[in-house]
Amino acid sequence: MTNVTAQHHILTPASIMEVLANAAVAEICKLVDDDYAVFRLEITQSQKENRTLRRKLQLLELKVARERVLSSRPSSVKILDRYRGMARGTF
Repeated sequence: MTNVTAQHHILTPASIMEVLANAAVAEICKLVDDDYAVFRLEITQSQKENRTLRRKLQLLELKVARERVLSSRPSSVKILDRYRGMARGTF
């Protein structure tokens, strides 16, 4: 009976390789999971920055379009617009 119990504790080269392979796979999986989390965070931040920049661009495009319309008006309309702005307290 002692021989049977003792044989269960003997490590063979195959069992050692299996333990090392399992440890390596676990470590690789952990590294992949950690890197994936970092990349996902970076992607989320980039998407947020892109949305913010896209909105700023849209606002600037609207401002430029408005300025083009205002600059193409006759002088008498520009003076009237300026007078209305002064009456409201804006210039």
